[in-house]
Amino acid sequence: MSHRYTGDDDDDEESEVFDQDASRRSDDRRSGEDVDSDTTVTSREASGAGTEAGSSPDPDDGSTADEVAAAETDADETDGPADRELPPILDVRDALDRIEREADADVSEQLDRARSLLAEYEDRDDVSTSRASLVDDIDGVVVSMRERLSGDADRLAEGIENRLQIYRDSRNDASETVHASGAGLTDNGGNVESAKAVRGEAVTLEATLVNQGEPRDGAVRLTFYDESDAPVLRVERRETDLRPDDNRQVSQRVVVPEEAEYFDVAALDATDSAATTGERA
Repeated sequence: MSHRYTGDDDDDEESEVFDQDASRRSDDRRSGEDVDSDTTVTSREASGAGTEAGSSPDPDDGSTADEVAAAETDADETDGPADRELPPILDVRDALDRIEREADADVSEQLDRARSLLAEYEDRDDVSTSRASLVDDIDGVVVSMRERLSGDADRLAEGIENRLQIYRDSRNDASETVHASGAGLTDNGGNVESAKAVRGEAVTLEATLVNQGEPRDGAVRLTFYDESDAPVLRVERRETDLRPDDNRQVSQRVVVPEEAEYFDVAALDATDSAATTGERA
């Protein structure tokens, strides 16, 4: 049974508790930072997981989607988040290395193939159909590999399968016209590649929402997962009145859960109720 709290002063701020007993601990876990009306927080432990809304530039700055794409190309050579980096949820290379050490069968061919596909994913532009096919190929390699694995190695491979499925589910929820360009987490100006390295710390979600369709509201969704691949904190930053070819810089402070293993970032069409309520089964 879940519990949702909607603030008395602003209906746009909503939070849902994954664990119904956690509401008793919420006051102890609040960071003291405010969540503004454009931010939705969904937490397994508490609605006050420590978020602070960032500022958004003037939506009338005149930049187009093409100009943003050009700027992102230049940004790839800087310390900012880059579209061609492997998303943290798909960065399973450490797990592949551990499988190589733990496996009691020769799966070197499958491991090499999986690593090659991950590298190919990094090199491709952010085109959903192209990258989606690569994820499916990686999944097929892992399924084939599991036929020869047992024990800890097989459990590691199962974890990779879970992460691939979470990635696919996240992209199924994502908007077809609103995209989060250059999305990622930063800590003191540097990219955060591993949630485990910044557990309990305040980091910044940064992205550019690019609207390639009709006028609409959009949102950037950040989800942290624990070692069992369960979501422990979800933060959605909503931006209203995105015009065609409009882009909007998004900056959102968030405290990384202590149990976070990895995270995922997706762009949503906020006109879809699923993008604004944070509901989970």
